[in-house]
Amino acid sequence: MKSLRHTTGFLIMIAAVNVNAQAKILVLEHVNVIPMDKQQVLNDHRAVVVDDKVSLIEPASNKLKVKVDEIIDSRGHYMIPGLSDTHFQQSS
Repeated sequence: MKSLRHTTGFLIMIAAVNVNAQAKILVLEHVNVIPMDKQQVLNDHRAVVVDDKVSLIEPASNKLKVKVDEIIDSRGHYMIPGLSDTHFQQSS
């Protein structure tokens, strides 16, 4: 019975942590974005990052519609997707 009480208490504690957890929202303002699907730089844009994932890229002139935790002025900086070189040659 003692083990069941500890397990129940632990499960209640986990549930309380999950209920109170909120996404962290970071905004990069006035960043220049280099996309992979266009042959141009998207100047003066906003990147909204939710829990370490880019969720929105839009012109910085658009009204910001979300409450954010942190705003970083990124004037003069560029943002590109993570690049990876997956090419390799196997020697015999």
